[in-house]
Amino acid sequence: MEGRHLTRDGIDEILRIRRDMNDGGAMRRKYSDGSIVELFELRESSETVRRASTTDVVEDDTVRTA
Repeated sequence: MEGRHLTRDGIDEILRIRRDMNDGGAMRRKYSDGSIVELFELRESSETVRRASTTDVVEDDTVRTA
């Protein structure tokens, strides 16, 4: 599947398929579509922050006196 399930469009597609497969199952589902999207967005935001913080690190090997 080439990682499409890791993108927002992929999540939306999975949720659409879930709705089509489980007609009427919305009242019995453990997680709502909104909560799944919210968790995805939180994971995506933290991953973006993590990547930015590791790439912005400047290593300084200067020796300084105490």
